[in-house]
Amino acid sequence: MATFLITGCGGFVGSHLAEKLLQSGHNVVGLDLAYNDIWLKQSCSDKFTPIVGSILDSHVVNKLIENADIVVHLAAIASPQTYVDFPKRTIDINLNASISIIEAMRFSGKPLFFASTSEVFGRNPKVPWDETSDRVLGPTSVNRWCYSTSKAMIEHYLQACAQEGSLHFSGVRIFNCYGPRLSGRVVDRFVKSVLHHQSLFIHGDGMQTRCFTYIDDLIDAIYRLLCNACTCNKFYNIGTSVESTINDLASTICSITGNDFHNSVKYVPHAEAIGKSYEDISRRVPDCSLAKAELNWEAVTDLHAGLQRMIEYEQYAILSRTTSDFPQTSNETDE
Repeated sequence: MATFLITGCGGFVGSHLAEKLLQSGHNVVGLDLAYNDIWLKQSCSDKFTPIVGSILDSHVVNKLIENADIVVHLAAIASPQTYVDFPKRTIDINLNASISIIEAMRFSGKPLFFASTSEVFGRNPKVPWDETSDRVLGPTSVNRWCYSTSKAMIEHYLQACAQEGSLHFSGVRIFNCYGPRLSGRVVDRFVKSVLHHQSLFIHGDGMQTRCFTYIDDLIDAIYRLLCNACTCNKFYNIGTSVESTINDLASTICSITGNDFHNSVKYVPHAEAIGKSYEDISRRVPDCSLAKAELNWEAVTDLHAGLQRMIEYEQYAILSRTTSDFPQTSNETDE
């Protein structure tokens, strides 16, 4: 069995992927700034080594890479509020640290998996987006686009390394993943607000759409890549094709929890909610036919079923301890 190094292992996607790999008999070494204590206890295994540290610490990272068979690089800043407020830190983490990891792996013969984002497509109005769709971004003076640009730059860098033969990689572009342990996104914000009897604050008019992808479906896609096609040197769109408005999302959560939608929601302008250096995207829809053709993968969890599981987990979390004890770690997915 292989030894996987997962950066951002304590976060949302990282913790779920670690569970899958451990259940399959692999060894996992995790690197993150913090870990969910309850999840750590549940994941206790002699095959799992959690390490607290930063991907900016090249000495630690390089040593971990030396001892790994496959590197899964998930650690990133992707929270809209964070990359609007702290663009330099976002670029340092998402671009500079990632290039350092890639440089440490070049000519090692070890494959790298990289988690990219649907954000690379920007605000291209021609949906659905396939892997070759154009990138349409706003001006560099708007902080909102630093996340998309930093992720896309790593895609370019990986493609360049593969073309020169110094590194093999695989990667996915994640479309609005949600599920248990999510933190800092619209889905968990709505769920936690409802369960704490607070208003749901919808940014804008709520008619913007997303294709919400349940975490188990994403992990299935990543696992197929890691175990079957880890040197394909390409990126795959991973998401559901079902388009939902933010109003639909809020309404479904209210329905599951027995809350009245109209009495629960309040609308707030984007500039007031996130800041003037943010631009929203009206539609975000993936074309995942490449993943279906080459990985035999497609999303199978509908939004209602996925939200039901997530709500049940959050209810358990509330009973176990206050939600403030569930830290937001360095691994994030699309908002």
